[in-house]
Amino acid sequence: MKQLALILFLSISLFSTHTAYPLSLDYYGIVAEIMDNDNVKHLLTFKFSEPIGHIDYALDTPIYNLSFESKFISSCSSETISRGSAISCDFIGMTSEKNAITLSFETKNSVKETDSFKQFSINYGIPLKINRSFVMVMLPKQIFLGKEPENESYFPSSGSTIVEGRRIKVYWEKENLSENDSLRFSVLYSPNKPFSTNDFISTPDAVFFGLAGIIVIVFISLIIYTRLRQGVSTISDVLNNDERKIVAILEASGGKILQKTIVKETGFSKAKVSRIIKSLHNRNIVSIEAVSGRENRIILKVRKVETKPVQQEDEKREIAAGAVK
Repeated sequence: MKQLALILFLSISLFSTHTAYPLSLDYYGIVAEIMDNDNVKHLLTFKFSEPIGHIDYALDTPIYNLSFESKFISSCSSETISRGSAISCDFIGMTSEKNAITLSFETKNSVKETDSFKQFSINYGIPLKINRSFVMVMLPKQIFLGKEPENESYFPSSGSTIVEGRRIKVYWEKENLSENDSLRFSVLYSPNKPFSTNDFISTPDAVFFGLAGIIVIVFISLIIYTRLRQGVSTISDVLNNDERKIVAILEASGGKILQKTIVKETGFSKAKVSRIIKSLHNRNIVSIEAVSGRENRIILKVRKVETKPVQQEDEKREIAAGAVK
């Protein structure tokens, strides 16, 4: 199996005693958090279309501090190979309902420095069909994208951005990926705001545009203030209807509520509420506080989240939320 990882760059081999036909991923979720020291924390979630017994996954960079989480018996390890790292996992007891595992690890050389810029680049490729995928790269705080317009700073350029506090997050969402579709992503960023030729103007023009700019800033600030008063935030763009419903309950309860109360007020099953809460927790929207051995308190971390349904965006944001229905 080591030879297979060496030959197939960023490859994966799946073995299952439950099916004889090629498997696919129902969901492939990735969150990469770039730290101030240029190390990157990765959180990868695999939800398989069919139960499997083993997985080998290779990356083009060495990894450190591997950990994993699943609702069945799992055993994962990693080793360094010539092209990066190979991860090997064995599973016992995976079922059609309990079929997801989350891997967590760090990389130390995914960020390269060029001139006054830094670039995060990695290939999360996997030769399998993927029904839904969501990839998010979280830049360090108080860092700017490297170019204007901003979509020239990341690849693929079809990504989108959200800003939470002082942190920029770039994300991509895709459906129905084939085995040969690329899963290489990169983001160019800098501690300085990108320079534009429009920034250079003559002194008389500077006075005029300076005054105009102040007026525009005041006008925009009033709009933003009004929207915040109405409870609107860019994070709502990646919430689906079920998540908005739970967030609305949290806001109405002052930001804290027992998980069993959410089950009662939404009418959702315990399993569905648990899945939605886990998705929100993975995206730093809520935190989970253990009250007792069998009860959790859910705490809202992001305030002023829009709770009104956005009809035209619901289907698109279902993917970004990574909700498992």
